[in-house]
Amino acid sequence: MSTPISTPDLLAYDEGPTIIGLCAAMMPCSAVVVALRLWARRRMKMPLEWDDWLIVMSLPLLWSVAILGIAAVCYGGVGRHLNAVLAEDPAIFGRSMLDNVSRNVSYGTVLYTVKASVLLMYYRIFPTTGMKVGGYVLGGLTLAWWLAVVLVSTFQCTPVHKAWNPLMEGGKCLDTNKFFLGNSIPSIITDALILCLPVLEVSKLQVRRSQKVAIGGMFLLGGLVVVISCIRLKVVIDLSNAGADADFTQLIGPCWIWTTIEPTIAMLCASLPTMRPLMHFLFGRFIGGSSDGKNNVTGLVTIGGTGSNQSAKGKGQKSGRSFKRLDDNDSADEPVLWPEGYVNDQTTIAERSQTLGSCDEDIPLDAIKVQKGITWTESRKM
Repeated sequence: MSTPISTPDLLAYDEGPTIIGLCAAMMPCSAVVVALRLWARRRMKMPLEWDDWLIVMSLPLLWSVAILGIAAVCYGGVGRHLNAVLAEDPAIFGRSMLDNVSRNVSYGTVLYTVKASVLLMYYRIFPTTGMKVGGYVLGGLTLAWWLAVVLVSTFQCTPVHKAWNPLMEGGKCLDTNKFFLGNSIPSIITDALILCLPVLEVSKLQVRRSQKVAIGGMFLLGGLVVVISCIRLKVVIDLSNAGADADFTQLIGPCWIWTTIEPTIAMLCASLPTMRPLMHFLFGRFIGGSSDGKNNVTGLVTIGGTGSNQSAKGKGQKSGRSFKRLDDNDSADEPVLWPEGYVNDQTTIAERSQTLGSCDEDIPLDAIKVQKGITWTESRKM
């Protein structure tokens, strides 16, 4: 336990209102993120995929984390010094520990659903073998991490109820501080690996440099989650270094704050790549096609080949170079980002059209027949 405190300033110390305010603010913020994602899918006339449903599922889980944070302040004394809390009501500390156990389960579950959503999104929009294998591996590691968090949080003490009644005689528990470290470090590692997963594929995309930067930037915004996770880890380390005599209710306060902020930012970063209509509205100059001049190819999506409009090539672009140009039409099918290794060859042949009542020797003056031959090849080089 922490050393006795008696000065009025220490007794009056209370970070509870700050914790309550931040936890309450994350609830509408996360709701706005989910609403914008669903609006973007509706705008593009695309059905909800599994990654969208997982983000929707993450919303009540995040709210449960925020509500538990508010309850920890109101009923568990979080944000105040432990001795002041125990002097007021010894049972408050037990309620704080119960909130902490519940938080670990909700926090681990919401992060798992967000990470799984990102991996499913990668699987859907990057149809390459390397991306799929990487998704399976990271998905398995993330699932193992989540199961470990839930099981250890639930059964960390024998008997189980000693976890929220630490002053009871008998029984034993795992080192809570070491558990916090074991929870945080693997989460940061998987976040970093998921962040790096699409980098190679984005670098292979045959689009303008500004588009490539915009696409890569949206994925790399996930780095904010890694930064916030590291800040939370620093708070956990401070708590761990305090040892068995830690002023628990005071030191755990910042951890509650970052525990609520982290999944909220994770939901935002996971949703940004799907918000193409909103991104196009705000930053269309950088992520959309050209809107003026003869280089405008709105509505043309090709994967490899020379295409059917030779005049649409930009300056210095070589014929036959494999590329995929993103569609500027928000109602078009959702783009799939194919790297350079996937190529098709398209040949267009113009012939005379046989109109009704004409003979083979007639030269049509009002019609043209277009015949296309498409050859598809797939390279396994990653």
